[in-house]
Amino acid sequence: MTLVVPFFWVPLVSPWHAALLLAMGTLATAGHFMLIRAFELAPASTLAPFVYAQLVAMVLLGYAVFGHFPDRWSLLGMAIIVASGAFVATRKH
Repeated sequence: MTLVVPFFWVPLVSPWHAALLLAMGTLATAGHFMLIRAFELAPASTLAPFVYAQLVAMVLLGYAVFGHFPDRWSLLGMAIIVASGAFVATRKH
């Protein structure tokens, strides 16, 4: 996205917006480091159900906070992701 930012960037209106942007970056960085650490400590198969829980949580939060519910194509994509994960998890080698 770095290449397109100069064409669409809107200056921050207030220092509050800058603080929110900084907080969002800090929290996202911390979250990614925790995710990396989780994959160092546990097998991916143990962590996989948390990805599916994130899908459910984001749908609920999107509806509760923004009043937006995914359309049928988004729901279909989510269902494919969950079904693929369940297939891989139950597959015998």
